[in-house]
Amino acid sequence: TSEDSPFFPPSVCLGLTHSLLALNSFFPSGHEEAIKFLLSQPAVRKWVNAVDRWGQTALNEAVSNDHEGMVGLLKSHGAIVSNSSGYDLCDAAANGNVDALVKLQSCGIELCLGDYDLRTALHLASCANQVQTVSWLLKSGAPKDVRDRYGNTPLDDALRECSKDVIPLLQ
Repeated sequence: TSEDSPFFPPSVCLGLTHSLLALNSFFPSGHEEAIKFLLSQPAVRKWVNAVDRWGQTALNEAVSNDHEGMVGLLKSHGAIVSNSSGYDLCDAAANGNVDALVKLQSCGIELCLGDYDLRTALHLASCANQVQTVSWLLKSGAPKDVRDRYGNTPLDDALRECSKDVIPLLQ
């Protein structure tokens, strides 16, 4: 309705709400002014957590593309990350990228999220013998008794992959 936005008629508001999904495509190019404009529209703000066809929200994209200023702006408008962030956690953990894990956690991503096999960041870091990453995950509250869809814990994975430096941390 026209009450949703004092700036635009209802037909334009509808277009803007649908275009909020375009926020996701703006992030790789860093179109911050366009994002700020969209977020300034009341009719659009209520769609700040819209999910695109890949399961990503605008905040997911801001985090993935290292747009720290936009992360803060989106969070100030109530943005959250989608559950697809488990893949990002797992990728960062498998590669020993603690900085990425810190960034993801600071955006509200829970360390217990997993991938399609319910394998968590701790599972992947354990398999890859990423000692520093496993240590950080445990200190940050990642559960070590979580089971993937095959019933394996991170310790089971470390034992299977002979990740000898990680095994003591998980026992």
